[in-house]
Amino acid sequence: MNKKFIQFAGTTSPKDSAGSSMPDHQNFREAAKHWFEFGFNVIPILPYQKVTATQWNPWLDQLSLEKIDKHWLDHPKHELGLIVDENLAVFDADSSQSVDALNQIETAFDVTPKLIVKTRKGQHHYFKLAPSSFIKTDSHSTEAYPERIDVKARRSMVILPPSTGKEVLICEANNVNELSMIGQDFIDAVFRHNGRSAPQQSVAGLITVTPANPSSFNMGNIEAMLAVLNPDCGREDWIHIGMAIHFESGGSNEGFTIWNAWSSKGKKYPGEQSLRTQWHSFKIDDGQHFSVGTIKKMVTDAGYDWMDICAGSPFEILTSATDAKQDTVLVNDSRPLEISEKPIPLDQYSLTGRSTEVEKMTVEATPLLGNIALTGQATIIYAAPNTGKTLITIWLIIEAIKNGRIEPSKLYYLNMDDTGNGLLDKLRLAEEYGFHMLAEGYRDLKIVDFMAILDDLIETNRCKGIIIILDTLKKFTNLMDKQKASSFTKVIRRFIVKGGTLIALAHTNKNPGANGKLVYGGTTDMIDDSDCAYILTPVSITEDGSKVVEFENIKCRGNVAKTAAYSYTTGTYNSYAELLLTVSEFDSKNIDILKKEEQLKTDTEIISVVIECIQSGINTKMRLAEATAAKASISKRNALSIIEKYTGSDLATHRWDYTVQDRGAKVFCINARPQT
Repeated sequence: MNKKFIQFAGTTSPKDSAGSSMPDHQNFREAAKHWFEFGFNVIPILPYQKVTATQWNPWLDQLSLEKIDKHWLDHPKHELGLIVDENLAVFDADSSQSVDALNQIETAFDVTPKLIVKTRKGQHHYFKLAPSSFIKTDSHSTEAYPERIDVKARRSMVILPPSTGKEVLICEANNVNELSMIGQDFIDAVFRHNGRSAPQQSVAGLITVTPANPSSFNMGNIEAMLAVLNPDCGREDWIHIGMAIHFESGGSNEGFTIWNAWSSKGKKYPGEQSLRTQWHSFKIDDGQHFSVGTIKKMVTDAGYDWMDICAGSPFEILTSATDAKQDTVLVNDSRPLEISEKPIPLDQYSLTGRSTEVEKMTVEATPLLGNIALTGQATIIYAAPNTGKTLITIWLIIEAIKNGRIEPSKLYYLNMDDTGNGLLDKLRLAEEYGFHMLAEGYRDLKIVDFMAILDDLIETNRCKGIIIILDTLKKFTNLMDKQKASSFTKVIRRFIVKGGTLIALAHTNKNPGANGKLVYGGTTDMIDDSDCAYILTPVSITEDGSKVVEFENIKCRGNVAKTAAYSYTTGTYNSYAELLLTVSEFDSKNIDILKKEEQLKTDTEIISVVIECIQSGINTKMRLAEATAAKASISKRNALSIIEKYTGSDLATHRWDYTVQDRGAKVFCINARPQT
């Protein structure tokens, strides 16, 4: 990162009423010129707003440093934004859930963003688009869908640092061409995570439709469908609905009245004047039409049948000024009310009176693997590679067999992630203790046949008492594909309710979450649809060389342990069985002490590196974070966290502080420690 960028990128002045950093007005002119040289189509933004100070096209036409310099000399308080071009994509994660989801997708595709901007609630991740890939703008209601990721693509606007609430978190590129590149597979994964269809480009590159026939589809039908849609949906959906109404109504005032009446019911309603400005910006003949078909799809996606809604009901939605105070009124209908005597279709599926039959399939929820898994449930154990999840799971299985909690002939361990020697070691243990060990490539077993085998067990009611261990979960389904993961868990749920038990071993992301803790890999579907889930985390290496790890519960149904700790001794052993003998349960009373000691040891090492860097003259925030990360072999995010944790004037706890110098640069110096 160049020196000029360092001087303004993270510069902030006092906090606003919401507690967010407010921008330093002296930086906007230099920042705008930097981002332009970086390769961005910068544009001036009205202070503390997300509204451009000028029209897009005149501003972007022949944009130059001179044009930028003149504007910010005349308007020094204007903040700045970016108009995204066809070669760029910005993913806006506006909550901790969506930040975690975006990190998981990046990990799955082994892509690391080289430009991350911190926002008030989340992060912006910038990427360069691979040739021939297609993307479109997409936005969501964070309140309704906190895990979804907004997509900023061509002709959308993004606010740039150092504007209000925006600060560069990571920048490892000198220009836009050095940004990490993503392809269609990455883009499609984001859209699937958002519950959207993968973006597709028509032959002409535009979405075109045929106008609806007014005689068969009137504006009243549109009003009726809008009644089941939330006006506080994502901005992109809200705009598309407005464009569809504009198209179907020919841009008439009637159409505007319908859109305005529906929008006014939302908390995000911007006011009639703002809405009318937006309405007049829609064009019927621009080749990018959204029609009533757009609204039909949204109604269907919301779980309603648009044909039933439009077929008519005893209620009619009114939008006149007189009726605006109420949502619905009953329409007078003199026809006699007909009540059908047909049976309710759900009756044929009722279980009432069949409790004895269900009881035959059900198993009692009893402890299975220590206190971290119960019979008759689906449990997932997430851990990083080489943490010991397989070792401890097999140890717990053997202990359960010894204690009579498991009938070994009914336990099937599907070992799909091992070497030949590893498989042989575990097979010998299975033979000794009487449980089944299965592996792809032997006896014609194929992973693709697993779901069919499970279906057969379910249909023939042979699930009760069966225990299946999946090692590892990613071999059986695509954890990053919401649709495939959801389909997988539906079958597992049928297996569980018929008396089966499933334990799946899975991986965490290689990058920790914002709180520094390990994050489970994949979409939320596996967690949502499981009964119990744990993350296995390394805690410490004790003085005798034992590695201590802890199970931390993140989802539970039933009486399972919130945490459980185990230890084993690393080193060279003649056999896997010998290593297994070193496993033991760790006293939970000592785990918190061990954690504190480990955290202090870790912080102390990094503190020494930070002090060394400051003493050598590396004393501005981002350069200090970069140098610390490189020397301590940690992520820049973790380095930045330690720097901020020990920054301040309290000499008892803070190790350094900073002063704001020319151009707002934060220059760090070491605090003088009290004499002891």
